[in-house]
Amino acid sequence: FTEEGSGLRLIFTTEFDRHAMLWGVFNEPALLGLVRSLPFVAAVALLLRRQAFSSFRYKFSLFMFAIAMAEALLLVEGGERLYHANLWWGPFICFWVLWLESVGIFFKQLLAKPKSAGTLVCGAALSWHIFSGVCYLVRLMQGISYNVPIMTYHIGF
Repeated sequence: FTEEGSGLRLIFTTEFDRHAMLWGVFNEPALLGLVRSLPFVAAVALLLRRQAFSSFRYKFSLFMFAIAMAEALLLVEGGERLYHANLWWGPFICFWVLWLESVGIFFKQLLAKPKSAGTLVCGAALSWHIFSGVCYLVRLMQGISYNVPIMTYHIGF
């Protein structure tokens, strides 16, 4: 950060080629990966909201994800690090923690009696997420780069 023009800047005040961005919202595989993970988390937040929002860990992880996403959407590094999109590590890590908290709430509801329709919908969303991940793993094992969108993004979209 010692060169002229480096440091943190607001994204809308910085000119850059969005197609050269290595990560984040301008990178199709990263964006599709995040979008594929959202249905399960959204289903838990909407259908199991009483259980989810009664958990401090869930609320804290949701808050941290929101802050990290706002930071990544509004700020960029200047200078030579501009196209690295390093601020996108935060949302992906925080989303992973939010996803794990959502899984915990789902399994707690799955073990509860009686089962609700919301629990079944969340289970379907989790199944789709796992199926998508298996497809991704198979493509990686075939030698296809992780930076290529997996072939499941047309399912459900």
